[in-house]
Amino acid sequence: MNAKPSSPKLTTEPTPPSPADDSGGSEAAANAPKSVPPTTPSIDAAMRIDRFRLRREKKRLSPEAYAKRLAESVQQCDARKAATPRIEYSDELPITSHRDELIQLIRDRQVIVVCGETGSGKSTQLPKICLEAGLGREAMIGHTQPRRLAARSIATRLAEELDTTLGKTVGYHVRFGDQTGPETLIKLMTDGILLAETQSDRFLDAYDAIIIDEAHERSLNIDFLLGYLRRLQSKRPDLKIIITSATIDAERFAEHFADESGPAPIVNVEGRGYPVELRYLPWEEVVDDEDRGYDLARHVIAGIESLSRGGSAGDTLVFLPTERDIREVTHRVAGHYKRLGMPNRVDLLPLYARLPQKEQQRIFHPDAGKRRIIFATNVAESSLTVPGIHSVIDTGTARISRYSPRSKLQRLPIESVSRASANQRAGRCGRIGPGVCVRLYSLEDYESRDAFTTPEIRRTNLASVILQTKTLRLGRLEEFPLLDPPRPESIREGIRTLMELRAIDDKHELTEIGQKLGRLPVDPRVGRMILAADEFGVLPEILPIAAALEIQDPRDRPQEKQQAADEAHAMFKDPNSDFLSYLKLWRHYEEAREKHSRSKLTRVLRQQFLSPNRMREWSDVYRQLKEMVATSLGERKGARKKIGAIRFADDPERLLDANLDDALHQALLTGLLSSVAMVKEKSEYTGAGGLSLYLWPGSGVAASKPKWIVAAELVETAKQYARTVARIKPEWIETIGAHLIKRSYSEPHWSSKSSGAFCYERQSLFGLPVVVRRRVPLPPIDPSTARDLLIEHGLVEQQMKTTARFVRFNQTLQESIASLAAKTRRRDLVVDPYSIERFYQTHLPEDVCDRGRLEKFDRALEAPAWTKQLRDAADLSAWLQSPPTLEENATPYMQPGDLIEAASEAITKEAFPDELQIGSSRLPLQYRFEPGAEADGIQLKIHQAALPQVSDERLGWLVPGLLQTKLVAMIKSLPKRIRRNLVPAADIAAKVAQELGPDYGQVPFMPSVCAAFSRHAEMPVAADDFQSEKLDDYLQFLVTVVDDDGKTIASGREVQPLKEKLGSAKDQPEAAEADDSDESWARESMTTFDIESLPKEVVRTRGGVKVAQYPAFFDKGDGVAIRLVSDLATAEAMSRQGLMRLFALTEKKELRTQVRWLPSLEQAKVKLSGVVSAASVESQLIDLLARIAFVENEPVIRSKAEFDQRRGERARRIAEATQEVATWLSAMADAYFSARRQIESTSGNRFDQAMRDVRQQMDWLIHDQFLAATPWEWLKHYPRYFNAIAYRLDKLTSGSAPRDREGTETVENLRQRWMSTLPESERNPRDQSATEVRWMIEELRVSLFAQPLGTAIKISPQRCEKAIAKP
Repeated sequence: MNAKPSSPKLTTEPTPPSPADDSGGSEAAANAPKSVPPTTPSIDAAMRIDRFRLRREKKRLSPEAYAKRLAESVQQCDARKAATPRIEYSDELPITSHRDELIQLIRDRQVIVVCGETGSGKSTQLPKICLEAGLGREAMIGHTQPRRLAARSIATRLAEELDTTLGKTVGYHVRFGDQTGPETLIKLMTDGILLAETQSDRFLDAYDAIIIDEAHERSLNIDFLLGYLRRLQSKRPDLKIIITSATIDAERFAEHFADESGPAPIVNVEGRGYPVELRYLPWEEVVDDEDRGYDLARHVIAGIESLSRGGSAGDTLVFLPTERDIREVTHRVAGHYKRLGMPNRVDLLPLYARLPQKEQQRIFHPDAGKRRIIFATNVAESSLTVPGIHSVIDTGTARISRYSPRSKLQRLPIESVSRASANQRAGRCGRIGPGVCVRLYSLEDYESRDAFTTPEIRRTNLASVILQTKTLRLGRLEEFPLLDPPRPESIREGIRTLMELRAIDDKHELTEIGQKLGRLPVDPRVGRMILAADEFGVLPEILPIAAALEIQDPRDRPQEKQQAADEAHAMFKDPNSDFLSYLKLWRHYEEAREKHSRSKLTRVLRQQFLSPNRMREWSDVYRQLKEMVATSLGERKGARKKIGAIRFADDPERLLDANLDDALHQALLTGLLSSVAMVKEKSEYTGAGGLSLYLWPGSGVAASKPKWIVAAELVETAKQYARTVARIKPEWIETIGAHLIKRSYSEPHWSSKSSGAFCYERQSLFGLPVVVRRRVPLPPIDPSTARDLLIEHGLVEQQMKTTARFVRFNQTLQESIASLAAKTRRRDLVVDPYSIERFYQTHLPEDVCDRGRLEKFDRALEAPAWTKQLRDAADLSAWLQSPPTLEENATPYMQPGDLIEAASEAITKEAFPDELQIGSSRLPLQYRFEPGAEADGIQLKIHQAALPQVSDERLGWLVPGLLQTKLVAMIKSLPKRIRRNLVPAADIAAKVAQELGPDYGQVPFMPSVCAAFSRHAEMPVAADDFQSEKLDDYLQFLVTVVDDDGKTIASGREVQPLKEKLGSAKDQPEAAEADDSDESWARESMTTFDIESLPKEVVRTRGGVKVAQYPAFFDKGDGVAIRLVSDLATAEAMSRQGLMRLFALTEKKELRTQVRWLPSLEQAKVKLSGVVSAASVESQLIDLLARIAFVENEPVIRSKAEFDQRRGERARRIAEATQEVATWLSAMADAYFSARRQIESTSGNRFDQAMRDVRQQMDWLIHDQFLAATPWEWLKHYPRYFNAIAYRLDKLTSGSAPRDREGTETVENLRQRWMSTLPESERNPRDQSATEVRWMIEELRVSLFAQPLGTAIKISPQRCEKAIAKP
């Protein structure tokens, strides 16, 4: 479209300048001083279009330049006024009789409505009447036509009538053609051209008269022009407006342009016409077989033959719906005349809007002697008069643009024309004489049609209308004075559509996409798909699909042949996309066109149940779309865009490559966002707004039932069906429909893992959940809530990991205060979380809502000097004792006074240590002040391996700072009879604590406390007197046992139950695996002493606890390993056994020789055969000799040198040990045999108690490894123990049963008490072989039952009790 029309400039010969001419034409004037001549013409004498421009430029230009331009415009206007074109009227034209009336109305009124029938001459004579009325001088007379062909032909006719050259006085302006000049008085143009000129000439100053012809067609452009002129009517009262048409609702137009004088005057002009005979020739009368498919060309030929039979001569005008139909029918008619032998007697001419101008001119220059048959679209229906037409054949159809609410697309269906259009067509043949019109449809069909063609605004997507108003800058559609204003809800729907397509923004202003869409003369949805296809690089692939959406589905499915049709169409189906089915069909059609002739192609298509007509129509629309896209999407103005070929995949299993497939469907989705649906259940889908949909049964996608689909159209029959659908990915919706996505957020929460505030986002498109629950950062969405969560969870609850210095300082201060409160158990030192939250709410800026902003804020801060005084709990204690005087704290660094209001006494680390040292083990302590909570008090963390190192007696001391508090509580738990002697309790507790101070942790707690309380109460105080349930839990350690990973495996307030639960570490020696330190002594198996030395103790950090463990030689039978145990005594006992094994292995030969030389060996084997096998006796004696010779009564060997030193003395040591064992072995075997014989001879139920005790004693003395495992210091007493058994049984049978019973009960009570102190797994003779209590009980038996035999140690029941009570 051209830019703003320029003022016409006359090219006539220049006239000599007059003295009044301000242009300075002479040389003398040019050399004269520059000044504005006194005779400057008035600006009102200039061309109207130049007046505003000149007024605006007067301030900018110099006086000379302004005067020059004004003079040029005035000269041009004067020349136009001087023009005298020849104006003549034909008396044969009916409008001539209304000339004077029209001239007067033009002069008196601004708007005239001329209702003229066909042939009245209104299109050619009204411009001449305007000229005669004085118009067209200061500005042009604009005359619009709906079609380019009509504009050119009328301009040519007017130029001939005015006896002027086309392009001079009369010109025309159409798309791609401008034939106007500076002297043009009358300008023919399409209504689209005039509408475009409103963008640069808002007041249409280039015209003083506007003639809107053929207004009855009510195209969108015409309606816009009528509205625009109505709005301009009051702003340009000098502008004359003439509305004309052959069939018009004159009253409506008159009311539309009413002014203060009333409705616009109406001038009715009768047509100049002859009678027209109407004949009806429906298809049923042409063919005998009603089932035969419709053949348009044959139908037209039948119409031509009907005219020939009726004797009608002259030229014939045939109305056809499309350009392709014109080519097809022309070809068939030519063949018809060729078969008749009359090829040179007829001239077959096409006529349509896109026909080149040279071809169009052939219509107006008949070839004498030939009958003309003109095949035309509806361009020949009005305005354009084709000369010499005597007859018309009307197919009754035309391609009419119509919006389909079902598919939400503007389509171009071929449909029946209205009765008014049919009459217009018939009127084309009644101008030069009586005519004949053959209608290729029935009278009933004619009478059932609409009276008038529906105005385009009623059959156009309002989105397209609104887009045009925006593009043309016509303002809001609701306020635009249209003849048929749309309903508000329809306008809102159109706006929603444009917003969906991103053609307008939230303020309803055109976007860049909207501007591009406005230049594409297609439905906005199709246009949006095309623009997106260009962006995604799939323009060649989208065009056939876009064209298919504009037409009716070309696949036929006759009722009686549905199965056959479905089978034929199956080859085109795509399981994921019906759009790709169109592309498959397109490829098939293109290949078939190349292979077959036209007739065979038609047969092939029909065999495959494809409509040849609709396939050709598809091809036409595709070609038009391709041409339109090529011209509209060029990178530069006037440049054509290159559109390549469709890129089909090389893989025969795929139509397109995956990347093109996705891009294609994303491009389609951009125009069909409101047609998205998601699966609900089975075959049911939920569409936009909750609409219930079902997949069209014939869809190729129906079998797979994808979760998300997009549909090209919705069809409502018994159900609402989605038709032409494709599988899509929801992430496409999220990207493409981002501007339509509704987002809601819920569940704001803090994530300690991510150290940030988050919420859950739900995204929906027209109510469909695209994203159901996605976690997204909260700060960009709700900074205030994010800030609250940051403070509450990140800072108050310390769930945020950060490098911010002030946060770390504040956390350290809080920990110090919490530690102080836990140690002193003072409630006034407990920090209220609300105080922390209030501090941060006050001291943090409002924009700090996440970790990044917090750390950025911290980097801009400088730490106050006083922060160096608060490094740990000791500094805090000192601060609270003597708070420094500081100004009000305005920094985010906390002071103690910001959190608590309390003073404190000095607290030392000695009173409240951070770890408890047991030997070399260091057990961490954690203080908690949470009354009522399970973790209240002091938590002692200990590794399982160190558990045997502690006892309840040691842990009873608690920590020095709480000892006095515990003693007070213990006094209060005593019975009143004792408690009253210990008052005041606090004073007594203080004295006792002072007395016990030197022994703190060194002696058992309970006996020491009982002894101290007994002294002060002056009466016995026993452990049983205390009521432990009255003591608060915090007065006992909470012992937490951890594994190597620091994970808690058990916890409790007492140690002994934990030991029983987890088992003794003595049963579970650990392998000495080397860690980061140098542990070259670690061994899993050795048969000689191959290490340099074995450390006595090692300290390791295990599970966060420093644990002291003790390496020991562990006897594996065939070798020795090094294991770690939890206490030194166990380690030494285990090492002695391990060293015995090493010596037994290294000195095996010598020891075996000595054992075999023992004089009483064979006798011992026989006598011990009941309990020890003969083979085992020999191996155990080897171990016993090795133990006596090298291990017992000797320090534990820890170095290779010590081991080698003892081996060097092996001869002496082994000999001495052999002599000692030789004497003992014989005595032991004899004594055992004697005791065994006595046991077997003693019988009777009255001795059951004694016999049970004796058998139990024998089981503990004689077991399978007693020779190897029993220490020699006790093993050498075995003969005495066996003799004591025999002595006891002998006395028992002699009448000492009562005394024996008393002794048995004493022994059993002591034994049961001892057993109760042992873990169940250690209640066996092997594990207790070296335990002192065990042998004290044996000696007590000798003392009670065989006193004459004597004992090895001083023994009594009381001594045994003390030994049992000893920890």
